[in-house]
Amino acid sequence: MQAQLHLISMPWANPEMPSIQNGVLKAYVDSVLGDRVQTFGYSAFASILVEETSRGIVDHFAALDEYEEYPYFLMYLRRYLRDSPGAGKVSIDRLLTRVNANITDAAEPLTAKRVAHIERRTRRYVRDVIGPQLARDAVNVVGFTLNYFQFYASIYCARALRELFPAYDFLFLFGGATVIYPKVAEALERLGIDGVCVIGEGEKKLELILREVLKTPDEERATLIERITALHPAFYDTRRCTVNLYEPNTASLLSLQMSVDNLPLPDFDEYYDSIRRIFTRDDRHDAYRAETWLAMEGTRGCFAKCDFCDVHSSWSGFRRSSAERIADRTIALARRYRTARVKFMDNVCDTWGEEYADRLIARKIRLTTFMECRVHHPERFWTKLSLAGVEMVQVGIEALSPRLLQAMNKGTRAKQNLLVQKWLKELGVDSLSNLISHHPKSTLEHVAETRSILELIPHMDRLDFSALALLFNTPLDRRLAPEQRRTGLLERQPFPLPKRLDPYFVRKGEYEPPDEWFAEGVSEAWDALIAWEDKFRKRCGEGASMSAARCGEEEILISDRRYGAIEEHLVEGDDARVYSLCHHGASIESLCGDLDLQPDRVLAIAGSLIERKLLVNLEDLYIALALRPRDELVHECMAVPAARHSTVVAA
Repeated sequence: MQAQLHLISMPWANPEMPSIQNGVLKAYVDSVLGDRVQTFGYSAFASILVEETSRGIVDHFAALDEYEEYPYFLMYLRRYLRDSPGAGKVSIDRLLTRVNANITDAAEPLTAKRVAHIERRTRRYVRDVIGPQLARDAVNVVGFTLNYFQFYASIYCARALRELFPAYDFLFLFGGATVIYPKVAEALERLGIDGVCVIGEGEKKLELILREVLKTPDEERATLIERITALHPAFYDTRRCTVNLYEPNTASLLSLQMSVDNLPLPDFDEYYDSIRRIFTRDDRHDAYRAETWLAMEGTRGCFAKCDFCDVHSSWSGFRRSSAERIADRTIALARRYRTARVKFMDNVCDTWGEEYADRLIARKIRLTTFMECRVHHPERFWTKLSLAGVEMVQVGIEALSPRLLQAMNKGTRAKQNLLVQKWLKELGVDSLSNLISHHPKSTLEHVAETRSILELIPHMDRLDFSALALLFNTPLDRRLAPEQRRTGLLERQPFPLPKRLDPYFVRKGEYEPPDEWFAEGVSEAWDALIAWEDKFRKRCGEGASMSAARCGEEEILISDRRYGAIEEHLVEGDDARVYSLCHHGASIESLCGDLDLQPDRVLAIAGSLIERKLLVNLEDLYIALALRPRDELVHECMAVPAARHSTVVAA
């Protein structure tokens, strides 16, 4: 049989960034199959969610992002579930009322008119953009990414394609992080979606599927899905899932992985072409395009084994490319698409980040960049990232309580978390990090430890609280008995939907940890801490600050505006020498050795600074809380040998 490949990324993916999955898959298929399979990409999220009107640019993503899956679920419910036994009787108006009453952070309410408008744009996109590319005399293999909140938008698109083009032959493929969730598989079957789900990394698996389509005789078209699901254990029929997703064999499911060094450069031509089509006015196109990001990856997988994380259900092991290759590819793509804004999709950029920054700095190139990193690096590492253009970092902080971090099996330390928050703030790098609350291993002491640190750092970037969700196949989840995993968990929702809709609705595979896992009063203590932190931040205000300015060789003026009133502290002599070293984190032993002071003297100085809340002792490491000017970190990075301070942070 002949085949065409159509790779579609639907809302609610962020329209300001191309799909890394589609970009890499298209480039890979083009490289291995060439003219045998023509491949088309569709950045449907950008084309549907962004539009130009006479008044300007309308960004539906910005307005409705908080509603996640609900807009497309309502579309699907209204159009395709009207005849279902339970769902067909649900009032859309009542659902909208319930949604709006509970989603309180949205920019504007979700209305039937708004949903209908997005549906019209979606159907027009399917008809006018995808339709003309479809092949009449070949199998149209249509791949959907089920990442972010793309489940209902993707199955809506699949149903619309069959509805609008009934004479065409389709084979639907579904990939992405959520296809390994049992309830996603159950929902696909219950909603009557025909196709194949592909678990894990997609390049070689997509090639395997396409080669099977090409070699299948026309007269055996009816057996195609059966033939494909027999090729590899990671493929399952959406009508009949034969993979035990409650007890998956990840070793077999995640095989056929690529070396990251063999990945082709992503092809984002279609994404940028779609942005061009959206706007008729050049000034609006240029303004919007200037805010878009390149999507890049230098590694796949993760080397950490945190007890709450399910990344190892999608990636096997950890693979990295060289910093030189990552830098060269990133610069090449930035030139190709004329942008200096890059988001790395890696789970961890640690193994190559510093050398990557060195290469950009040496070439006098600065790219505005987002990365995800762990916290075990010294100050020099973060300074180099900043000099290379890293302006946003998501750091795996998760906790400020030393004992809670250890219970999570995070593999990092609370003292490292606090130091990195301090350094990022000094460098002007946004820390997009969070604290995990309601961890089932947490205690009242952990909550109290967390509050004691938060009280000292209102001048640093705010850490969002994220209540721990139980994800399938995480170390925490595997503590449960098999039957409890299948039937004993409550899926997390921002509010309860009518019970009759439960079989049709899946959010993103998050479940509430069992109540019996929590010690008495711990959940209530986390609730109280979150409420306190919100009031505390409001009381301190957006202008909370704490700065350290050198007035002389051994004089530091600290201006403290953390709690409303302004306090100034002049730190001089030995006190100033101690405080300077504590910007990097210092132990009693290191302070005595570096400053040639006796332990009693150092302890007295540290005690005085702690009493004034200028210093904190965390895990036997003294950390200065006041923030230095960025230039001080840059000058020290350029002047101090790389080995200095590096062992203190990792201790």
